[in-house]
Amino acid sequence: MKILQYALLACLLVSILGDDDDEENEGAAGSDDAGATPTALSKPAATSAEGNTAAKNSGGDIKQPKQELPEPSSKGQKKPRLPKRCLFKPEQGNCAGSRFLPRWWYNPETESCEPFTYPVCNKKNEAFVSCTLCMNMCMRNKRGREKAKWIRKVCRKSPKVKSG
Repeated sequence: MKILQYALLACLLVSILGDDDDEENEGAAGSDDAGATPTALSKPAATSAEGNTAAKNSGGDIKQPKQELPEPSSKGQKKPRLPKRCLFKPEQGNCAGSRFLPRWWYNPETESCEPFTYPVCNKKNEAFVSCTLCMNMCMRNKRGREKAKWIRKVCRKSPKVKSG
């Protein structure tokens, strides 16, 4: 009986702490969105945890992020911006006893999607369910047949999934 009580208490504490983190992140993300500029691909560490939670929703509904229009760079050339979902970075968590799901994230340094394991206790939904979906949404430097060939090449590999 005590084990059940401890398990319920642990679940309650995790949900309270998770809700507090969500409220803090949503408040910070709301203030950052007004003057947000695209993150340069050469600086992936500039993405913060607040930016990663901006696309979060409640109730388990999956919403597709809107495709953002290209914004001119300093040289006058148009450089396409990545959707927020493509800026997601897998983070280390401490979800003790949690199940882990295989998911994909876009790595702008390699310009490809990479697998990782995703703890079920996280409420974020920015990670991609499949490599193909990830590559189709985030890869901007190739078009048409070249893009399809690259997606098949990257997604056909079966790399080791790293823990996130």
